[in-house]
Amino acid sequence: MSIRALIFDFDGVIVDTEPLHYEGFMRVMKRFGYSMTYEHYKEKYLAFQDRDCFIGILNEIGLKYDEKLLSELIEEKGRWFFPLLSELPIRVRSNRSEGGAIFTFEGLVEFVNEAHKSFSLSIASGAQRNEIEVVIKRLGIFDRFRTIVAAGDYENGKPHPDPYLTAYKRLLEILPDLRVEECAGIEDSFFGVRAVKAAGMRCIAVTNSYSADILEENGADVVVERLNNSIFANYL
Repeated sequence: MSIRALIFDFDGVIVDTEPLHYEGFMRVMKRFGYSMTYEHYKEKYLAFQDRDCFIGILNEIGLKYDEKLLSELIEEKGRWFFPLLSELPIRVRSNRSEGGAIFTFEGLVEFVNEAHKSFSLSIASGAQRNEIEVVIKRLGIFDRFRTIVAAGDYENGKPHPDPYLTAYKRLLEILPDLRVEECAGIEDSFFGVRAVKAAGMRCIAVTNSYSADILEENGADVVVERLNNSIFANYL
């Protein structure tokens, strides 16, 4: 069955802000005396929305919490994180260890600009809506996406299929005859791959954050090193 819609993850696919997210979580959790390595973050929490990440960390350290505390932690992280998305320069990633910038990926903007000519594009992410919108506006691709699904738009975050199924339902309002099998999710994390496959969609995974072996083990149909126009001829 041919693909008619492409649903993109945001962090790790469109931009590489995971190191900044990690730093934000560490800044907020410092008050509780908590720290973790970036490798631990990748293994346990990468691809989680802020709420789920804070819940996971609080459970990890055995600290009781309520909705009030969760809201405070999310807001505190957002006050530090969101201004960076507007202020830091955006560069094409060449070395993840570089600082002082937000990184997009080689060929990403060109891929999106070409893809929107033949496919309906959407975003399904655990990021906050304002975070997604400010970045894709700065990249000049905001109008390429017909729908955006962000944190708060669904009940269960990745690896649950809710983000992708919500994106599919919103695309149905535009394309009433669209079938879920005609959608492909583009992911960089194994949690994201699981979410795409649980939604019944084809999954294209890019090795921006994890190895090809890990992505394939978790069910990716196609694994590529980067998104470029050869994908249209070879995989879609």
